[in-house]
Amino acid sequence: MKIGIVGGALQGMEAVYLSKKAGYETLVIDRREEAPALSLADEAVVGDVEKERHVTEALTECDAILPANENIEALVAVDWIAEQAGVPLLFDLDAYRISESKLRSNELLQRLGVPTPRKWPSCRFPVVVKPSTGSGSTEVTIARNEMEVERLVLHLRGEGLEPVVEEYVNGPNISIEVIGDGSIFTPYIVTDVILANDYDCKRVYSPWRGMAQAADELAHYATLTARALGLRGIMDMEAIVVDGHPQVLEIDARIPSQTPAAILHSHGINLVEEMVKGLVHGRMGMPTVPQPRVAVYEHVVAKGDTLQACGEGEFSHVRHPRIVEGLFGADEAITDHRPGMDGWTATLMMASPNWAALRERRKECLRRIMDENHLSRYLDLFPEGYGDPLTGLSDDE
Repeated sequence: MKIGIVGGALQGMEAVYLSKKAGYETLVIDRREEAPALSLADEAVVGDVEKERHVTEALTECDAILPANENIEALVAVDWIAEQAGVPLLFDLDAYRISESKLRSNELLQRLGVPTPRKWPSCRFPVVVKPSTGSGSTEVTIARNEMEVERLVLHLRGEGLEPVVEEYVNGPNISIEVIGDGSIFTPYIVTDVILANDYDCKRVYSPWRGMAQAADELAHYATLTARALGLRGIMDMEAIVVDGHPQVLEIDARIPSQTPAAILHSHGINLVEEMVKGLVHGRMGMPTVPQPRVAVYEHVVAKGDTLQACGEGEFSHVRHPRIVEGLFGADEAITDHRPGMDGWTATLMMASPNWAALRERRKECLRRIMDENHLSRYLDLFPEGYGDPLTGLSDDE
C-alpha cells in the first residue's frame, strides 16, 4: 500500500508518521524543498499539484491519496486528480468546505443543537476574536472591551479575513476524531489538549482523564455532525469543557496533527490505517483495544541554556527531521536533534500503564534532556487560567 500525501508541513508530518507506522510506503508532495515532512517520507516530490504534470503522475501511481494541507485550490486539484485516476481519496472536500469556515460550521452546529460558546454581542467580556478560516492559534486574540473588539475586527478585515467574535470560555480543552464512509460514522478517543501561552497546542494526553459524561457527549456531537455532513473521511472536533459539559469550538474535516499520534501510543489505533480500512477496503468500525495505556505527545525546543515546551508552530522552522526511537528515554521522537547541536526541536512520544507512571517517565525524560544537553532552565508557560493536569497527580493514580 502506497499513500500519496499532499502537503509537507505539520499535518503532512503526522500523515507520514502514521502511514509508516501502519507499514505503508509514503510519498510526500510539497511546493517547498524545505518542507519538513519530505525528509520523513520514502519518496519526496517537489512541485505544484495544481500545475505540474510530474506531480499528477506521481499521485496516480499511489493506492490512496491523503491531502494534508489547508490550501483550498490544491485540495480541489487533488480531488479532481483522484476522481480522474480512480485512486481512493482519504478526504471529503465537501465537508472541508464547510469546516474551513467557522461561520459556516457554526451555522451547522447551531442547526444541529450542538452547544458552542455564545457569540458577540450576546455574551460578556472577555471575548475571543479570530478569523473564520485557518487552524491553530494564528490571529486568535482575547478582547476585554468594545474598543479592543473593534480594533481587532478592523485588523482582520484589513488582512482580508472575516472575523468571528465569541465568548471566551475557560476549561479543559478536549478533542475527538470521527471517521465516516458516508453512512457509518465511528468516533474514536477523546484526548486532552494542553495549550502554550500563545494558545497553540504544545502537548496532548490520551485519553482524556476527565468526566466520562463529557467524553460521551462530545462523541455524540461529533457523530451527529459527521452524519449531517455525510462525511467520507476524517473530522476533528475540539471543545472546551464548561461546568462538566463540552462547548464545541470548531470542527475540521481533514487529517489533524498531534492527537492521532497520541491515540496510536495509548490505544494502538492508527487513524490513517482506520481510514484505509474503511474507505478503501469497506470495513468501518472501532477496533478492539484489550489493554489501553496512557500516553503523552509533546513538543519541546532547546535554545541556549533553556528547554522550553512549545506549540507545534515551532516545527515550521525545522529542517530535515527524522523519526528516532528511544531519544532521551522517550518511546519515539520526531526531531532535528543531532549530537552536539546547540538548538533543536523535538516531538516526544511515550506511553505507560497508568498516569502516575507516565508522570514519572516524562519527568525522567525531561531531566535527561537537561543533563545531557547541559541546559539549566525549563520553561512551560500557559495561558492565564490554564495548566497541566498531569503534574498534580497523586502517586496512586
